[in-house]
Amino acid sequence: MSKKILFVTDEMTLGGVSRVLNNLLQELGANTSHEIDVLVLHKHGEMLKDIPANIRVIEGSPFFKVIDQPLNQVIKSKNLRLILNKLYLLFLMKTGSIGKKIQAERKKMKLDSYDVEIAFKEGFCTIFVAYGNSRKKINWVHLDYKKQNFSANHMPLMKKVLQLIDENVAVSRVAAKSYQEVFGLKEEVKVIHNVIQEKMIKEKSKQEVPQEYVKLFKGDALTFISVGRLVEQKGYDRLINIHRRLMSEGFDHQIMIIGSGEDEAALRQAIEEFGCQETFKLIGFKENPFAYFKLADCFLLPSRYEGLPTVVFESFICKTPVIATEVAGIEEQLKGDQYGLVTENNEEKFYEAMKNVLVNPSLLTAMRQNLENYHYKNSVIIDQFNQLVEGTYGK
Repeated sequence: MSKKILFVTDEMTLGGVSRVLNNLLQELGANTSHEIDVLVLHKHGEMLKDIPANIRVIEGSPFFKVIDQPLNQVIKSKNLRLILNKLYLLFLMKTGSIGKKIQAERKKMKLDSYDVEIAFKEGFCTIFVAYGNSRKKINWVHLDYKKQNFSANHMPLMKKVLQLIDENVAVSRVAAKSYQEVFGLKEEVKVIHNVIQEKMIKEKSKQEVPQEYVKLFKGDALTFISVGRLVEQKGYDRLINIHRRLMSEGFDHQIMIIGSGEDEAALRQAIEEFGCQETFKLIGFKENPFAYFKLADCFLLPSRYEGLPTVVFESFICKTPVIATEVAGIEEQLKGDQYGLVTENNEEKFYEAMKNVLVNPSLLTAMRQNLENYHYKNSVIIDQFNQLVEGTYGK
């Protein structure tokens, strides 16, 4: 049965959750009859343009313009109005008064009542949905909350809010179990993996890469690639340390990182201090990262924590093997060493895994051969989503 559905997110900047949302919207638009709107509380970000044209995008009221910005970042802006707005928001969160403010802002926005309202990014979006008037309220979890609890400063509020949520869903089994235990939820957190646009990724992977970048990948040395935001979570700081160590031991190789983020200046400084500018490259945000995958021998995921690293699936579709830290969801992607290697989540073990493939490059050759038969199925995920909104999933 067709439903009127609202997805709620805080922003649409380049990142995993925004891409996951757009992938799901594409698949739902093609395979369901649901009427779907997306509310972006602070309407900005590179991924806005990738929301399907048939999806109505709603902008949050001005009150929510600071929702995705840390207090220190707002203070640096020296914009008094934004600073006061952020402090007011934090005061409402701390005192538990945020519910009434959300209800008032929803009235200003003349937000409709929906059959289903989904907080697609857990945290403030969960609070926003909880204080709405939609018939069914769903909270979507993308992180392992035992590794990183973004609600740590507002636990009483979040526990109260979660009582107003009808269903909690996580992107991996580990993320689901962690969320349930951290918040003491009685009901089981359901698991629905991320949608991946396999056909689109294959088509984009065939596109040409500018020659200036092709040259970076040439040579006899193995080339590793990674794609992600330049933030502490992604572990690129420890990857620089590993690279320096391997190079000093005579293991010639190159590492290319696609992405941008708040830690870019610090990472560039570390690269310069270690003198590895020629072999460790930050090549910035790329509209189509998939075209670069085929130039590399292996994809690296040195993350400190994840919920379900979608980029690993994307790498497999591009026939590129992976070395990944043991984060939530990885065991649901890498079983054995068929497509890649999983390491304990520390710098030493990741170093050992990279050294292993540098000493034995035939390992990567075998993984590439295995990936020739790799396919990702979205049909199961869409069936689970439809069951979720109908209230039959898991029953």
